[in-house]
Amino acid sequence: MRHSAIRWPMLACALAGIFAFAAASAADAPPVCGPLKLFNEVQLQMIDDGLRPMIPVKVNGHEEIFIFDTGSGITAISEKAAKDLGITVSNGGDYYTADVFGNIKSLYAKLDKFEFGKRKLDAVKMSVWPQSSTEMRGSFGLYFMLHYDADIDFGTGKFRAFERDHCPGQVVYWQAQAVGVVPVTVADGHLTASVELDGHKIDAIIDTGAEYSVMPRQIAQDIFGLTDGAPGTEFVSELSQGDRTTRKKAFVHTFATLSFGDIQAKNTRVLVKPDFMSTDNPFLSHYEIYERKMDGFKMPDLIIGMNVLRRLHVYMAFGENKLYVSPASAPGAAAQPAGSQ
Repeated sequence: MRHSAIRWPMLACALAGIFAFAAASAADAPPVCGPLKLFNEVQLQMIDDGLRPMIPVKVNGHEEIFIFDTGSGITAISEKAAKDLGITVSNGGDYYTADVFGNIKSLYAKLDKFEFGKRKLDAVKMSVWPQSSTEMRGSFGLYFMLHYDADIDFGTGKFRAFERDHCPGQVVYWQAQAVGVVPVTVADGHLTASVELDGHKIDAIIDTGAEYSVMPRQIAQDIFGLTDGAPGTEFVSELSQGDRTTRKKAFVHTFATLSFGDIQAKNTRVLVKPDFMSTDNPFLSHYEIYERKMDGFKMPDLIIGMNVLRRLHVYMAFGENKLYVSPASAPGAAAQPAGSQ
């Protein structure tokens, strides 16, 4: 009996400790994840044989068509479109806009309203493209997508935005025989994916605003040993800007495989050209070259453009820092995620 009298308090304490531990564990447990929840949906217009995805938007109530551009963080309106809509353009914007020829400016406009799909924003300060840099009315950039997951099936032209609070990895709601998964990072307004090009690991920008895939000449030479006239290359032309021409030439090379994990794109054509964003721009003054060097302007090692992406379905899981890739759906095919509204 004495043994029992001693053990009961010990057993009571032990049980109390177990229950307290269980309660603490339940309180500390992470919330249960759920299914995909659709936040917004927009039908893109795929023009120029699918090389240019365009997104319908409204600027101050006026319908416009912007290029859908994951290669840039910022959303911008062209100087001409702003003028047409009576919107004042001012110097001293929050961002610099730079085109592939190295034209850099800092212009902005204040919009009363900006809408895309079900999303409506008021009092938007928007960057402005310089008049000389584009014929487009505007661009829809990556920063408007980062608070959600962005899903684009380029076969159907459907852009969907999903809430991030889904179960990790549970994003493939469409029918796909294979899905490649690669890590991604977002920095300086660029979505960078880790891919393989002819067996070489390389960081590539996913750029829906680029019609063709592009590589700087120096990277082509240093990593792949490619120069003008190498096997598998085709001369394009000398490069010009306005009435100026440079002897630095551009050429196209066909790479055998571009791999997104388990998904491969075959016979990928890439334009190899001088890096006009950096000091390899022959049209810059010595002072401009110095500025570019100090500011760190340069082209990415590889830009994956729409000549590749138009054949893919890509899900950008920003909360997971992953890109899910499969072949695109056939035009007209329907894929509706469970739990969509």
